[in-house]
Amino acid sequence: MDTTNIFWAYEVVQRLNRLVRDGNRSEERVSDEFVCLNLMFEQLVTKEPLRSTTLKLFRDGHWARAVEEGYKTLNQVVKSKSGVDLDGQALMQYCFSEKKPLLSISGLKTSSERSEQLGYQMMLAGAMVGIRNRRAHDPELKIHPSMRWSC
Repeated sequence: MDTTNIFWAYEVVQRLNRLVRDGNRSEERVSDEFVCLNLMFEQLVTKEPLRSTTLKLFRDGHWARAVEEGYKTLNQVVKSKSGVDLDGQALMQYCFSEKKPLLSISGLKTSSERSEQLGYQMMLAGAMVGIRNRRAHDPELKIHPSMRWSC
């Protein structure tokens, strides 16, 4: 597994958190952070349709909305690739099942590969419940500034 993307994702989260937390920074410093964040986005988000769905939102500073739309896109891609008419958590659990997956992350031949499959199943199902649903089902949701980076 390429850990470069994990590093970039961590850096994006840290920089978004600093932008939200340190509201009294100079315009020049904030501008520098935006440039860095956009460069990181370019490194991380390279696949369509995720890129076209989230790029403008992210560049315009609508990060929480970009994440929400990204998870909606992921949901649609999994539906399309699997041919399954489920949604959200149920879709991810069914399609990425450790025992009989419709979509596999790896060869599933070793214990490590099966554990990896289970881990992705759990992360994707959890993200659908904890991240996507939170915003998708409550359009008036107000995010406290200290939590904005995680939404």
